Amino acid sequence: MKQEVVIAVDALTEKNGPEAVNAVQKYAREHPLVGFQVFGPTALITSVLFPGNVQLIGTSEVVTMTDSPREGWKKQESPTLKALKAVAGGGAHVCVSSANTGALTLAVSTLLKRIFGILPLASLIPKEDDGYTVLLDTGSTTNITPDKMVLMGLMAQVLFPEEANLRVGMLTIGTEIGKGTEFQKAAFKLLQAVFPDIFNVEPAGVLSGSEVDIALADCLTGNMFVKSAGAMLALIADMIEEKIPSVTATADELAVKRRIQRLIGNRFQINRMGGAVFLGTEIGTAVKTHGGSTEAMWIGALKTAHFAAELNLPSKLAEIKKKI
Repeated sequence: MKQEVVIAVDALTEKNGPEAVNAVQKYAREHPLVGFQVFGPTALITSVLFPGNVQLIGTSEVVTMTDSPREGWKKQESPTLKALKAVAGGGAHVCVSSANTGALTLAVSTLLKRIFGILPLASLIPKEDDGYTVLLDTGSTTNITPDKMVLMGLMAQVLFPEEANLRVGMLTIGTEIGKGTEFQKAAFKLLQAVFPDIFNVEPAGVLSGSEVDIALADCLTGNMFVKSAGAMLALIADMIEEKIPSVTATADELAVKRRIQRLIGNRFQINRMGGAVFLGTEIGTAVKTHGGSTEAMWIGALKTAHFAAELNLPSKLAEIKKKI
């Protein structure tokens, strides 16, 4: 059976748990036309029974969460680098990894190359409907300049192949013109020349999904946003469990608890879109998910990877480069 997309998966997680392999098992069963190459220690990747569209590749090294980029790059037999090499060599279309951001960014930029010289992480935040807001950069481009912010805005448009009149905003501390740091003000002024209708947007506007389609941020602001949002969701989940413990709750209390959890889950839908796309690769695509991702978050990252591979982002970015 011909495989429309092949996803290379670095199956190692922060605590060497089964979240990634369990997610691949479920997603592969639901998508028989998608091929998977799963890289990791043999004991981990053989711990579940995969369908026939999954290939297993054992590895002998590990890129840890404390490895520097240089240390990570030296581990050529790690699942992180072997999965990326599969994409670089044409054997896969996209890689998904939860490796530490510094080591992964160096590996992606070296193996998959950079079309524009930057590789911002673009997070797809689900809206209440079937759409999403793209927030970038969420953690990879530390040396951003105002002119590169304009470039990020142009690059982000490739994630909306069928849409026009996209609403572009800058994530900052207030909606009024002139809000933000000196850097944000300088970037806003340059962005106005390309996106005349650009506006400032606060975190609530990004989370609501009703105000903006592309939210631009420097690396620190974007990363703090996604980590704070994730921490708040985790805190809410802990508070619900503390107030309504599953082991002692009555049937009525459990019903209320499940309803609250369902409402939160339906709104933020971490299993519909997850992870962040390294936007700007010349060869294939890479998706970063958090080191502590749950199985549901891994499924969301696989969906993002599948979506990104079908878009063929490098070819669309190459078209943008011809026009600028």
